[in-house]
Amino acid sequence: MNQSSFSSSGNCVVERAQGDASTIIAEMLHPYLRELGTSEPYPYLPLYWQEKERHPFLIKDGIKVIGFVLVRALDEHHIFELAEFYIFPKERGKGYGRSAVQQLFSLFQGRWKLTILAGNSAALGFWRKVMPLFSEEITDKEDGSQTFTFQVDFGQNE
Repeated sequence: MNQSSFSSSGNCVVERAQGDASTIIAEMLHPYLRELGTSEPYPYLPLYWQEKERHPFLIKDGIKVIGFVLVRALDEHHIFELAEFYIFPKERGKGYGRSAVQQLFSLFQGRWKLTILAGNSAALGFWRKVMPLFSEEITDKEDGSQTFTFQVDFGQNE
């Protein structure tokens, strides 16, 4: 599917992060993790430059970085996991998130998994708007997190 078929008010580009972008993403992780209520370090970031099944991306508006995405390919069931997704708070509500998600789904078509932490109602509202309509939702009884699985296929004949 070509980019022109995405209609969104946010004009952004999802760009594969190169080695020097690890510092940029590491800096963005601090406010992201604070929003999630933790100050713990994120131990997996270096793996996105070491393991082929991990895919780091920057979200940009022109040359300005406005967010990041970390995607993992889970081997056991050929599922893509949206591990982390962040848009700077001052850039939210402009359509960038929807545009970034559409670009990701066009890059990685197939089965997806997404987990939203308990109490993150803003994220839950956003993802319910941009996920495919037919998604399976499971709520973890212990921690209250919600996991969604869904299929993304753009114009594929099965």
